[in-house]
Amino acid sequence: MKPRITLLTIALAFIVGHLQYAIAQDMPSGQGIDAVAVTKTTATVEKIDLEKRKLTFLLEDGKHKTLKVDSRVTNLDQVKVGDRLQISLTEELILLVGKSKADLQNASTKEFTVSPQGATPSVSVVDTATATARILAVDAQKRRVTLEEADGKKKTIKLSKDVTNLDQLHVGDSVEVLTAESLVVGIIR
Repeated sequence: MKPRITLLTIALAFIVGHLQYAIAQDMPSGQGIDAVAVTKTTATVEKIDLEKRKLTFLLEDGKHKTLKVDSRVTNLDQVKVGDRLQISLTEELILLVGKSKADLQNASTKEFTVSPQGATPSVSVVDTATATARILAVDAQKRRVTLEEADGKKKTIKLSKDVTNLDQLHVGDSVEVLTAESLVVGIIR
């Protein structure tokens, strides 16, 4: 199982890295912010409802979580109470400030990969989205940026302490926003 999880993780890292590289090539030097957060955890399966396709598990921090499993996951019947899950979530946010040569448009894609029928169950999901937005507020102390998207929706984003160039962001600036999120879940046996 570990090799399958590792291969999926490498594939997802390649996809996210490729998006970042393609945009960074066209981004003027010093005119953007790139923030990445990776969360890894393990969980233990506590309950399975095959009819409703729901899975309840206990995270390593003691929290219980119930999720509906997508119908494309074909090996759900192989998951057993007591199975340990390895979960990895990678989130990336890229803000391109001002005019850039990158040709981003409002768009989103979702890639969904599952293990083949009969194999040990695993799943990976990659969501990517691009949008144009305007900066409404920058709070450097709280590390928050409030954006207004083209459709008028407002969104506040908290940036990690690793982002050091918040001084590049100004109220009224137009930004191109790229978000990429990958989730990999596999059973540890």
